[in-house]
Amino acid sequence: MKRFDRVLFNALNILVVAFETEPSCPVCLRNDYQARLLDRLLSDELDLKNMLQEIRETMSTVEAALNEMNEMATKTSEAIPLVDQESRSMKGNLWI
Repeated sequence: MKRFDRVLFNALNILVVAFETEPSCPVCLRNDYQARLLDRLLSDELDLKNMLQEIRETMSTVEAALNEMNEMATKTSEAIPLVDQESRSMKGNLWI
């Protein structure tokens, strides 16, 4: 009978411990989940701000490069007729 009492006592202890921690877990899990979610949201917001800043910097660099290319294209298109005219005058001087 003592053995049965000991087994029953141990089984009841296990049940008490199991049900004792049960109600506190969902609250802890919910709070932990909310804290992790808030951390993730803040981290994502900071990442987005950094990405936006990098995009703006890249955009200004690209715009500067495009403006430089447009200026070079304008200078080239203005120089082509002058080169053609020079080429014709040189050809004319060769045949004289």
